[in-house]
Parts: sequence; structure tokens; C-alpha cells
Amino acid sequence: MRGAAAKAVAPCDDVGVTILRRVALFAVISAFTLGLGLLALLDGIEMLAASGDYAGSDRTALLGLGVLTTAGALVPIALWVLAGWALFVRRQRWEW
Repeated sequence: MRGAAAKAVAPCDDVGVTILRRVALFAVISAFTLGLGLLALLDGIEMLAASGDYAGSDRTALLGLGVLTTAGALVPIALWVLAGWALFVRRQRWEW
């Protein structure tokens, strides 16, 4: 073969990676990323709710930490969505 056909990338050969292995890997990823994300999200919401009991610089610090913690919780949740997309939609293989 010559030309563009010879240089074309072969489609992903994922015969060796069964759906059961993908689901198992996604479950492990989910335990860590969703656990961390939800823990941070709930902690940030708790800080925001507790800021009403304080005044002055204490309240400002608690509001700032609550906002940053809540925003930071979106990172592991976004990584979870990305891992699900890579495993099930794109069917990405990771070599160990």
C-alpha cells in the first residue's frame, strides 16, 4: 500500500478489553474521584452555610474557603466525567 492509505491509523483494537473490565476500572475510578469530589462539595456547602453564624473577618474567611472548596470539588467530578467518556464513548485503552 502506498500514499495516505498506508499511513492511516488503524482503528482501536479493543477486543482484549471487555466491557466488564471497563466497568470494573470505572468503578475504581468512581470510588476515588466521586468520593473526593462529593466530600469536598459537601464540606464547602457546610462552610458556606456556617458563615451566617460569624461576623467580620471570620465570616469573610469562611465564605472564601467555602467558595474555593466548592469550586475545587468540581475538579474530581470533571475527571470522573472525562474518565467515563474515555472508557465508554471513545473506548480508550491504557497499557499498563
